[in-house]
Amino acid sequence: MLRAWLFGHKSSKPIDDYNGRYGVGLINYTYPREEEEVINQPFLNDTFGLAMNQNGSGTITITENIHDGTDNVYWTASAISGSWIFDSTDENHTPAGAMSIDGTSANNNHRCRIDKGSDLDLTPYLNLTGWIYIENWSTGGSLKDIELDFKDSLTLPVGNLVNVSGYINTTLFGAWQQFTIPLADMGVTNQTIRSLDITNRDQGGGPAPNFYMDDIDITGQAGGPSDLEYIISPTVGANYHLTRVKFVMRDGYSATSSGQHAFSLDGFLNVSELTNGILANIKRHGQITGSAVVKNMSEWIGFPQFENIESGSDGTNTWITFEITFKGLVLESQYNDTLSFIIRDDLSGLIQMQAIAEGYIVTNEAD
Repeated sequence: MLRAWLFGHKSSKPIDDYNGRYGVGLINYTYPREEEEVINQPFLNDTFGLAMNQNGSGTITITENIHDGTDNVYWTASAISGSWIFDSTDENHTPAGAMSIDGTSANNNHRCRIDKGSDLDLTPYLNLTGWIYIENWSTGGSLKDIELDFKDSLTLPVGNLVNVSGYINTTLFGAWQQFTIPLADMGVTNQTIRSLDITNRDQGGGPAPNFYMDDIDITGQAGGPSDLEYIISPTVGANYHLTRVKFVMRDGYSATSSGQHAFSLDGFLNVSELTNGILANIKRHGQITGSAVVKNMSEWIGFPQFENIESGSDGTNTWITFEITFKGLVLESQYNDTLSFIIRDDLSGLIQMQAIAEGYIVTNEAD
């Protein structure tokens, strides 16, 4: 039997010789015409589009801003007793701000109150945080401290007061330091409050603490989106032959321009190694036929299909691009095949992250 091969666009089709009752000849096979079109497809999420720099960890940080020296309008501060300056320009911690609360003249048990103007349910919150700048903290007398406590709408105490000294270094002068006070320590877990009181406790000999405060907040966590899936799939009636996926990452990360890839492989630029990792899934004919988990750049580089890494930096921001190549992967529309990347950690620290697939669509493709 004579076997000849006609080499078509995508596959080879055999022609068989024929020697039968009607004589010798060739059997000719006819196939539908195939149309091919090169298409780039971004991996898309229904909510965030192609922006993969999202928090997919299932929790989000929530913040109730209390006071930042009136750089912004948050809660309203007023003096209950003594001398307080709520928009002092002597010291400042707020980024792009200029003011803070000045308690340097508040002594002899003077108190101020910062009022939200409405009730706040503390159920989703965990900590009272802020920044303090100490000019002087006397060790004389029986009690020198800064007290914090919450009040309700009737100015009645909610929970218990705490002393700031238990959460800072009282011997560090002339520098800003942060305090983080668990709400559980203040006895206000799941309580409702309206205002925060600050009291400069001064008992016995020696001066009261001299200080500034700034960026006072209540912080916590709430349920957020989890397992954010970014998908590509073929258009209806066509098959998508995938050739490569290009990734782009950009972050506020300083890298030397030495002609080399000057970034750590332990995470993704400023984002540390992921806890859960980015999950890649290939779904064909209704089944997951391939998957991988990537937690850092080192694991990306370890793939044999990893190619064409490039990076650059302007001294402030650094970008990385690289490609993952595919051979023989066809996503078929009749089976709703997909390739997806699932974000399962917090990548919101990145300025940019996206992935775009390159391949070609074949219509009227022979089985």
